[in-house]
Amino acid sequence: MAGEDPEQLKNYYYQMLLIRRFEERAGEMYTKAKIGGYCHLNLGEEATIVGLMAALAPEDYIFTNYREHGYIIARGVEAGPVMAELFGKETGVSRGRGGSMHLFDAEKHFMGGYAIVGGQLPLATGAAYALKYQGKDGVVVCQMGDATTNIGAWHESLNLAALWKLPVVYFIVNNGYGMGTTVDEGAAEPELYKRGATFRMHGERVDGRDVLAVRDAALRLRERAQNEKEPAILEAVSFRFRGHSVIDADRYRDPEEVKQGRAQDPISLFAHQLTEA
Repeated sequence: MAGEDPEQLKNYYYQMLLIRRFEERAGEMYTKAKIGGYCHLNLGEEATIVGLMAALAPEDYIFTNYREHGYIIARGVEAGPVMAELFGKETGVSRGRGGSMHLFDAEKHFMGGYAIVGGQLPLATGAAYALKYQGKDGVVVCQMGDATTNIGAWHESLNLAALWKLPVVYFIVNNGYGMGTTVDEGAAEPELYKRGATFRMHGERVDGRDVLAVRDAALRLRERAQNEKEPAILEAVSFRFRGHSVIDADRYRDPEEVKQGRAQDPISLFAHQLTEA
């Protein structure tokens, strides 16, 4: 905590808690059938989200997958319009047409969540190419889940990003499971930050429960992408408190594993750090 701005630290805590309460209420409303479609919550991943978003500049662009409620809130979009979108209201961020998986805000450079696994990868890579081609400042961050690194678009996108030296950071949220399959069972190289080695792409792994560690790693790789036009991979090891989606009963995880994961609640850990400091 040495050298940190106390007000900024408290703001990180506020954002994490806001996302937690938002997600809890979203889950409640889905259970009551007030929200339709699919709904994937960020419960347990708040430090990963806030740490990443704290590292971005206003000129940066972010593409996410369908687990994106927390990301758009941490980007500075008010929680009200985000919740309105979940309810299908005209006052929502996508005017009620997108729902939980398709949040969008052009002014904040939040370029949407994508329901197709990996659908955001080629688009984010193309946006990074556009930034370089037009000589504009900023980088692109492409957020995804761990299982996305198994699809063809992952390899194609990384190849082009490395070949053309694009200002992009591929941000993997590794919560241990691609739906119900563990990373070890689904990836020949389970240390996902190493999966850019084929393309000579730099990668790092960070503790996704530590908001400051995520922020600092993201800042470092963002600067690398911006100034040196060197794309990179950042893998944040996180833990989701509930199943893959709201309707997932989560029977494939050992109850003891879930208990241990919840005991490492990033919000409680950060609150303890703040209190001690």
